[in-house]
Amino acid sequence: GNPVVFTSYKDDSVGGDTNADGIASLPAKGDWNAIYVTNGIVNLDYAILRYAGVVGSNAYMGAITQTSCCWTNYNATISINHSTLSDNGKPAVYLGYGTGISGTLSLLNSTIQNNTGNGIQVNQGFAVTIENSTFSGNTNYAGYFPLYGNNLSLSGNQGSGNLHNAIYLDGTVNDITLAPQGSLVYQFGYITIPAGKTMTLQPGAIVKLDSGALLS
Repeated sequence: GNPVVFTSYKDDSVGGDTNADGIASLPAKGDWNAIYVTNGIVNLDYAILRYAGVVGSNAYMGAITQTSCCWTNYNATISINHSTLSDNGKPAVYLGYGTGISGTLSLLNSTIQNNTGNGIQVNQGFAVTIENSTFSGNTNYAGYFPLYGNNLSLSGNQGSGNLHNAIYLDGTVNDITLAPQGSLVYQFGYITIPAGKTMTLQPGAIVKLDSGALLS
């Protein structure tokens, strides 16, 4: 079927010339703000979301986010399947942390491409599942995950053309298994594995570390 489309009113490629200026204007990153989740649920299936992510003092932190410009955070449950989030002026999904803040992100069979910043950034407090998805052309990491005990499951993903063609992990982990993710590698920051917890690297997984990284 036809996807649901969230796009700029300058985008004449779907729905015609809504702003009635012919070809005088073209859609661009940051033409509109965000889907802002305040203790709610977002469920996108067969959707396209593009040209969000306003940059400025009144901007939110991602095309889909629960973090406002003033760093107010809310709980959020987000499910994205068979969808494309592209050409946004901020990460496609940004979930910020705060005391008592929690939720989930499920990203399945989807494409995250040409976004400014990390393709996806999820901070502590959120359980994350990402499967069979493609990350390309994002201007920082494919995915950025400061882990502080939250659960992370990655399977069957791939990426190309990101500034850092990697999944960045940092913080304190629960039991975690890291499988190969196509051409994406893992980049570790300061990783702590507490007593009684286990990190399992499956055959073929590639981990890279820089001078500030530590695995303890």
